[in-house]
Amino acid sequence: MVAGYGNNPMNLGRKTYYTGFASRVGMAYRLDTKTVLRGGFGLSWIPFPDNQYAYNFPVKQTNAYPNTNTFGQSQAPSGSFLSMGTGFPAPTTAVIPDNGIINAGSTGLLSSVFNTIPMDYREGYIVTWNIAMQRQLPKHFALEAAYVANHTVRAPVSYNLNASYLFNSGSNGKPLFLKFNKNTDVNYGYAGVSNNYNSLQVKLDRRFSGGFLMTTAYTLGHALGMSSEDGGLWNYIQQRRGYARLDFDRRHTFVQSYVYEFPFGKGKKFLTSGIGRWVAGGWQLNGVLSLMTGRPFTMGTNVSANTPGSSITPDRKGEINITKVVAGTVGTGTWFDTTGCVPVVTASCFVQQPLDADWPDAALRLGPQ
Repeated sequence: MVAGYGNNPMNLGRKTYYTGFASRVGMAYRLDTKTVLRGGFGLSWIPFPDNQYAYNFPVKQTNAYPNTNTFGQSQAPSGSFLSMGTGFPAPTTAVIPDNGIINAGSTGLLSSVFNTIPMDYREGYIVTWNIAMQRQLPKHFALEAAYVANHTVRAPVSYNLNASYLFNSGSNGKPLFLKFNKNTDVNYGYAGVSNNYNSLQVKLDRRFSGGFLMTTAYTLGHALGMSSEDGGLWNYIQQRRGYARLDFDRRHTFVQSYVYEFPFGKGKKFLTSGIGRWVAGGWQLNGVLSLMTGRPFTMGTNVSANTPGSSITPDRKGEINITKVVAGTVGTGTWFDTTGCVPVVTASCFVQQPLDADWPDAALRLGPQ
């Protein structure tokens, strides 16, 4: 459907919302002459992730100029060879019917990957809040401790409407394959999921005095959710298994920074004049040290689940020992001992169950036979 052609409205029927207010509120209260309590709350809306709802001019299309041989020149549709001298030919624009509906035909509908946007798509939002206490200490120091958190509502996740919901089913588990013989993906943009982040943030500052400034910061944080950075679902059969540490989660972060001005030169304690002032004055030493724990990772397996749209992980049968062996380009060593996992998934490990109202997002449950 092309916007503005035929009976198609310019917004293609997309519902408009008028209540997307992004409110902010903050407060600060002085408990005494050396202690301040601060807090804040904010709501931010998540913009539509991309331009897939309505492409530009007025249809997204591609003009390709292939070559007939592996190392041959590209050719225009007329058959003439292209070069820097001749340049690209005039683009071939899409033919838009009077009714504004481009029919891909039955073959194109079945073989193409589609992205579909609901008419009533509602943007997600992020609620952020924090509360902090700041205390002035002796010797130019100040200590601050804060609880900082956020909660994402309706985070956009691309949802494959044609993913299989039956383990080891192949294409027969795809809903649209059974109804229409369509074997390609139909990406629903977007399903909404919830993510959250909670953290304790502590900072010790030494205000600039005597040529020395220092900041020590530590964060204990935890980010959980279904998907990171507009990604897709990891598993359609057991969707709740996708709720885990987010890709950017780092449990511990420590940052130490400092600035030290050498006591030489004009206005300093030593070498305030003469050649010593010009040579040694104005120098400073500064640095930043950052230490943080690693991000999460998921163990994979080369065993096929034969369940289009879903991924599987190896079963854990023992402790995962970290060997810290670096194989290089030709070695066989591994950073962790893989014998703690069972890479092969067999039918005896699973019990298949039909979908039901009590557990609508799972068709497969783990359990002994």
